[in-house]
Amino acid sequence: MNKATATFTVNVLAGTGGAGVITITPSDSQLPDETEGQPTNDVVAVVSVDSKVVLPLNYEFSGQPDGVTFQEDDNGDGSFTIRTQGSPSVGDAAGSPYTIDLAVTDSAVGAARARARTRVLR
Repeated sequence: MNKATATFTVNVLAGTGGAGVITITPSDSQLPDETEGQPTNDVVAVVSVDSKVVLPLNYEFSGQPDGVTFQEDDNGDGSFTIRTQGSPSVGDAAGSPYTIDLAVTDSAVGAARARARTRVLR
């Protein structure tokens, strides 16, 4: 019987799994005043992600005036500008100021999911 043996060295490196990092940078703690019935297009925040974040991002907004929604603009560098769009509805001034909450999660499943949250006064 013939037999050959060899010894190999294997380096085990730290895994790249796990949650990525999402950073929300509010444009300011106080957004500009808006007028009922007038279009809005203000920068709310810039969202930045690292290479472990699984795109697309999912946004959850709450607390905004009726008629105001949000738009994501891809800056092409791993960051996204979030803007208001739409128009505050007639009667929204009565509820002012508004506190808008923004939560961002990536599309990963389970423990690798990244999440960030911020609050912007309006």
